[in-house]
Amino acid sequence: MIYILLYLVFVSAIGIAASYYSSVFTIITISFLMVLPALVSAVLYLEIGAGLILLILFAIAYSGGVGLGLFVRSRSEAVDSQQVAPDGSEDAGKDQVIRDGLVPNGDPKT
Repeated sequence: MIYILLYLVFVSAIGIAASYYSSVFTIITISFLMVLPALVSAVLYLEIGAGLILLILFAIAYSGGVGLGLFVRSRSEAVDSQQVAPDGSEDAGKDQVIRDGLVPNGDPKT
């Protein structure tokens, strides 16, 4: 039982890392990999009910981790966009947009 709880914590940590540092494709790929332990346990022990319960627990832990990771990522991006520019003005993001080749209204710089 303790191993299942530790694995659920591990799965949620993977969900946090996947959503914070990775793309949507990576999140989906890791989601499919999280299904494997429940399927293997269902096949090895021939207890389909236990395998489905594990699958549901893994899905809940992983989706909770993904949700938490996306929340933290969105909050950190919001903080980054509100930084103060070196000249003391409050529009630091505008300089970044111009450096990236766009003017503040989104049109390409010519």
